[in-house]
Amino acid sequence: MGFVDLACHDREGGNAGIYQNWEQMGAAAADTLVAMLNRGERGMPEFARHTLTAGVWVEGASLPVPTRGGG
Repeated sequence: MGFVDLACHDREGGNAGIYQNWEQMGAAAADTLVAMLNRGERGMPEFARHTLTAGVWVEGASLPVPTRGGG
C-alpha cells in the first residue's frame, strides 16, 4: 500500500504527492497585498478573489512503482 501527500513540503521525493509550490503562493499573496495598498484599499474586500498556483507531482518512496504479476 502506498501513501500520497497532497501537500508535499519538498521536491526531494521523501513522499510521493503534490508539491504545492509554497514560494509562488507567498509571492502571489505579497503581490495582492501590495496592489491593494497601492489602490488605497483597507480591510476585507467586498468580493473574494481566488488565485491558483499550480502544484507539481513529485515521485517519492511512499508510493512504490507497481510490479506485474501481483504477489
